[in-house]
Amino acid sequence: MSGVTVFSSNGAIPIEDLGAFSMIFFIVCYCCISTWALLGLTIGKYLEHPIHYKIFNQAMGGLLALTVVYVFFISKYKANYSTGFNCYRKPGRSPFM
Repeated sequence: MSGVTVFSSNGAIPIEDLGAFSMIFFIVCYCCISTWALLGLTIGKYLEHPIHYKIFNQAMGGLLALTVVYVFFISKYKANYSTGFNCYRKPGRSPFM
C-alpha cells in the first residue's frame, strides 16, 4: 500500500495503473525474495563451522556500521549544501536554483 501512495500524486489512481504497478511490484519482490532464499541456502553450507559464522557476522556488522557512517556524512553534506552554503549562489535566490 505504501508503494501505491508514493507514486500517486493526488491519491486517485486509475485501476489499470494500480493493476500494472501491483503486478510489477509482485514480480520484482518475488525475484528478490527467491534470490535472498537461494543465497541463504548457499551461504549456510559455508557457515557450519563456528569460526566462519563469527567472521561472517563481524564482516556484516562492519559493513552495516560503514553504511551508517556513510549515510550520516552524506546527509550532513546535503543539509549543509541545501541551507545556502553555496558561495556561487546569487543573493535572494533559492539554494535549489
